[in-house]
Amino acid sequence: MGKAEREAFIAEFDSGLLVSYGTTLKEYVEVPDELLAAPERLLPYLEQSFAYAKTLKPQQRKRKK
Repeated sequence: MGKAEREAFIAEFDSGLLVSYGTTLKEYVEVPDELLAAPERLLPYLEQSFAYAKTLKPQQRKRKK
């Protein structure tokens, strides 16, 4: 999701950014259990996320020396 959609999601579901192994992942949100239990409600957010991901440019791979 883009920044605006991510902020709206966090506000609507009283969620937050995903924290994994002590690191906050700025472009990921925690999906609440209530939403995981209702795939039909989750689908539009997954579609938004997929559309956003398609707009990102691929990362350049670093060559091993």
